[in-house]
Amino acid sequence: MADSTSERRPLQFSLRTALLFTAVLALLFGLVAWRGLLGGLIFILLLGVGLIVAGARRRGPARIFFGIILIIFALWGGASVCWVGHQTFVVPFEVIDAKSGDPISDASVRLSDNVAFATAAAETNSQGIAQVSTTFMAYGTDSFFTHNGVVRLTDHELHVSADGYREIRRNLAEHVGTASWDLNAPESALVTVALEADKSAMDR
Repeated sequence: MADSTSERRPLQFSLRTALLFTAVLALLFGLVAWRGLLGGLIFILLLGVGLIVAGARRRGPARIFFGIILIIFALWGGASVCWVGHQTFVVPFEVIDAKSGDPISDASVRLSDNVAFATAAAETNSQGIAQVSTTFMAYGTDSFFTHNGVVRLTDHELHVSADGYREIRRNLAEHVGTASWDLNAPESALVTVALEADKSAMDR
């Protein structure tokens, strides 16, 4: 009489196999969510290393061979991966009086995205600083060791206003004097806006 406990139906997996399969899928999705296509190549690289280790332990030359192929493919593909997407940054603005250089508090700073038709706004504090969180179009290249790219500024319009001052409306790229920022620049570059006093308002 055959031992029913030793028999396994087709497509029936052990709990250990199911957990391992789930962990591998979680790793794959996590790497892809983290670095996109490059994350998938990192997964292939790790899979190749795993095959080589398994082949060395069990003396499986086929696993070692396929592991080496996967590693070569991952390293070749990960040398440079182009990407296009969106990045959200908190951009610091400084609003000052054009004549005295004093900070202007309670000034309204708005960035309007002409492509996504979205607007982000903030008001300046007592030091004349406003932190505006907005999303930019970005593109660049990735590798296993670098993450490079630029942020496109030409899609955003800058609007700054304050009581007693002339408001400013201009393209953000025009205001800062460049069409793009380095990927790490938006949160470190302080954008200064100088407002001129509205004499017509003062005469009223």
